[in-house]
Amino acid sequence: MGFGKLEFDNMEKTILLAGQKFGFHILAILFQTRQGRGFNSLLHDIPKITPRTLSLRLKDLEGKGLISKNIAMGPKIKIEYRLTEKGEGFERALDGLARTGAKL
Repeated sequence: MGFGKLEFDNMEKTILLAGQKFGFHILAILFQTRQGRGFNSLLHDIPKITPRTLSLRLKDLEGKGLISKNIAMGPKIKIEYRLTEKGEGFERALDGLARTGAKL
């Protein structure tokens, strides 16, 4: 399979969109659960991430339209992060990266 400039540009765009440290990790967790996850749940499930870094990555992914922040009102306000349709499009890319990494 050959890659031309357009393919390389598209691959680079994909990696830059979610490729900051822990970005793929956050997306992978949301793929696994297929439901919303709270900040503390994500913090617990991602080793070595600080609360500040998680907050920055969530804001970045939300700004890029890959995840959404949902606020559930009630006696206790609950904030959950979910994949958007655009974010769900990363599943095949992440799966391919995981399969390739397992062979390395």
